[in-house]
Amino acid sequence: MVYERRPAIRYAVGVYSLVSGLSGIAVGDDLSFGKEGMAATTAVRSYGVSGDGVGIGQVELDRPGRPKLDSTALANKDVVPTQVFIRTSPATKDVAIHPHAESVAGVIIGAGKGALAGIAPKASLYSAADTSPDQPGASLTTQNIAQQQFGDVRAINLSYGILPVAGSGVTNGSDPFTLFVDWSGRRHDVLYIAAGNENSADGFTVPMDNYNGIIVGATTLKGGEFRQVADFNRFDQPPIDGRRMVSLLAPGTDINMAGLNDATRTASGTSYAAPHVTGTAALLQEFADREIQRQKPGWSVFANAHQVMKAILLDSAEKLKLTDKVNATLNSDKELVRKDGTTQWANSPGHPIDEQMGTGQLDADRALYEFKQGQQAASAPVSYAGWDFGSISQVGSYKKYQFKQQLLKDSYFSATLAWDRIVDLNDWGNDGQPDTHDNGENNFDYDPGETFSPHGFANLDLYLLPQGDSDLTHAIASSTSSLYTIEHLFFKLTETGYYDLWVRESQAGPLSSDFYGLAWRAVAAVPEPNAIPLLLAAALFGLKTRKGTPHSYTNAPPSKSIAGSSSFSDQ
Repeated sequence: MVYERRPAIRYAVGVYSLVSGLSGIAVGDDLSFGKEGMAATTAVRSYGVSGDGVGIGQVELDRPGRPKLDSTALANKDVVPTQVFIRTSPATKDVAIHPHAESVAGVIIGAGKGALAGIAPKASLYSAADTSPDQPGASLTTQNIAQQQFGDVRAINLSYGILPVAGSGVTNGSDPFTLFVDWSGRRHDVLYIAAGNENSADGFTVPMDNYNGIIVGATTLKGGEFRQVADFNRFDQPPIDGRRMVSLLAPGTDINMAGLNDATRTASGTSYAAPHVTGTAALLQEFADREIQRQKPGWSVFANAHQVMKAILLDSAEKLKLTDKVNATLNSDKELVRKDGTTQWANSPGHPIDEQMGTGQLDADRALYEFKQGQQAASAPVSYAGWDFGSISQVGSYKKYQFKQQLLKDSYFSATLAWDRIVDLNDWGNDGQPDTHDNGENNFDYDPGETFSPHGFANLDLYLLPQGDSDLTHAIASSTSSLYTIEHLFFKLTETGYYDLWVRESQAGPLSSDFYGLAWRAVAAVPEPNAIPLLLAAALFGLKTRKGTPHSYTNAPPSKSIAGSSSFSDQ
């Protein structure tokens, strides 16, 4: 049975079946959450996170049920949203409820066991039914969710899409709802996580062409692991601006989830891949809040920035099976393949991401490992893994991240840079002050009849250079696309040595300064701290270990280069 389509709407969902209780379930959350999928169970066990107190959102055509508000037949006792809405108003009992929305919510906050479990069961989920999707209704519904929890909603899941406004430019980011999403990402500092495109008679829907969020595709099982791009992912409608749309994968085939009336159900679709990412964002945000509260060095409100969340989630994605001694500490054990079942991850000139896989498949454990290293600014040497929330201005200027450890030959290096497209709200008063059209509200919010103006974005680039070398033509690797608001490096180092990671502005944007999130991970030429106990055990007792081994230095640290802009000209 296929979901019924309503006018101007697409659920990102494939074929589903209702399952009573736990009987008949072949695959599901234990696989998609576990080591066979995106490693949420490992992350929860290792870092003690459950999304506690983190505000997240959900918007789609209908809403999940809420126990004590809705009838038992239209709710699930293990899925309890903090608040539910119909557009911008509190929900009416038993109105606008659908199993699709229930299952999406269940993947995120399910508090039961087995198929009723969720990734972040203690997160505060605010859910809204868009009901009759249109513009401005979709934007107003979504804005209301972004403003919940006193404006502290960190991520919003969009497992649906609407048909673009006629003549708006379907796949070039100019539709009003897409413009709203990119504007709201900056205005409300929220990470939008949208289900990617699928086979559908409706064709491409928005806001799947946004720049500032994450677009999620789905994987299916191959050899007992979620590592193959699912057949229902659609790549035959490339955007007219040349971008590749999917930026991240997550398990999305035959997922066992909560259903209405305390039942479980099994379904497939990018709709159910996206909430895996949203739930993981809640885990990351709880970890950040905990470290900030403890006043840990390297932790501040910058950890909450949507650009940082995006960079961490994309950079930590799995691509290749790396279980050799050199790369074992990277904990990457899946060989991802495209829909054809054989082609591995690969980028190409002008595209920092794979055409079907984005940066790879979500891995919650790897994401939390990378995130826990804390913020490391370019003003001091950085470690082999970490992140930063920085800013850059002026064409030719750069921030240089100098690694204080040697990086190991034959190890894989990754780095991801994320920044924003700039979209302005055209308020009626055009003065940033309340006026009669806003009914006394502040004009910084979107109101019916107002429009958005896209202003483009700066072109930021990534380079890895030998430490002390200021000639960008000597870069070991670079990511210099002008199509995206992300850059991504992933490659094998050919020499052990000291390196610098550069963030450089090659083309000015509409703002005098651009904020960015940067995440990276490498293999140090000396054992990583968490590998030392295992290495000692291996040495003492002859135990086998997947962790890396010490490596002798091959060169001394070079002298620091003199700061200054390079004469290198981008091609």
